[in-house]
Amino acid sequence: MNAPQRKEGFLLPLAILCILVVSMVAINGFGFIQQNINQLSYKKDALNIQEQKKQFSELAFENDIVEKSSYSFQHLNLSGIYNLAFITRTDFDNEVHIVPEQLEILKRLTESCAGQSDLAIQISDYLIQYQEIKRGFGLIDLLNQLSVPLNISIKLLPCIRILPKSYKLNLNLASEKTLMAYFNINNSNAKKLSQYISDGTTPNHDSINLFITKINSEKTVIPKLRNTVISSQLDHKATVLEYKGETFAYLDTTLDKEGSWVENRNFFLWVPVD
Repeated sequence: MNAPQRKEGFLLPLAILCILVVSMVAINGFGFIQQNINQLSYKKDALNIQEQKKQFSELAFENDIVEKSSYSFQHLNLSGIYNLAFITRTDFDNEVHIVPEQLEILKRLTESCAGQSDLAIQISDYLIQYQEIKRGFGLIDLLNQLSVPLNISIKLLPCIRILPKSYKLNLNLASEKTLMAYFNINNSNAKKLSQYISDGTTPNHDSINLFITKINSEKTVIPKLRNTVISSQLDHKATVLEYKGETFAYLDTTLDKEGSWVENRNFFLWVPVD
C-alpha cells in the first residue's frame, strides 16, 4: 500500500472513533441529566414527606380527637402504664441493681400482655447497663435493640413504657391488668381496687395498702407505692394516626416540669402523601 492510501486508510477509523466518542459523551450526558432529574425528584419527595411528618406531629398537641376524610387521630393515656425505670436502682457507689419485686411485676406484665415472661429478663439485662433513662428514647427503640418482633412490640405498647423514674405509675388511670400485675392480685380484686380508687374509697397510699393487707395479711405494698401517684392529671400520652383504617404513626408526648407538653419520641411506619 502506497503512502496516500495508508493516510486515507488511517483517517477512516479515526473518524469512526470520533463519532463513537461523541456518541458516548452524549449518552453519558443524557444519563447525568436524567440522574440529576431523578435526584431532584427524590429530594422534592423527601421534603414533602418531612413536611407531612411535621404537620402530623403537631396533632399530638391537639386536645380533641380529630377525624377528617380518610384520616383519624386518637389520644391514648400512658400515665397509667408501668414505667420500666422502676426496674433498677442506683446505690451510693453508683452501681446499678435490679429491684427483684419490680422484675416480678414486669414478668407478670410481659406474660399477660404478650405471653412473653422471659422478655422481662432481656429488658432488665439491657436496662442495667444504663445509669439514667432520659426522654427521647422510646419503648419501640428499646424493643428494636432487643430484636423483638413487631407483633410482640405492638402488644406491649399498652402495657409498659420507658421514661425517667419521676414519671410514676398513676393508679387512678391504670387498667385492671396493670393493677393485677403491680400488686399481684387476682382479676376480681383488681376490679374492686380500680373502682375504689375511682370513687375515692381508697384515696391515698395508706388506704390502698390497707386494701391489699386485707387480701393477704402477710403482704405489704408500701415499697411499691413509692413509685405511684393517685391523680387525674396526665403526664404522658400517645397519639395514634391512621389513614383509611391503617396505622401509620405513633406520637409519644410527655408533660415537662413547666407543665408543657413536649415531644418525647415519634414513630412513623410510613407517611401518606396525598
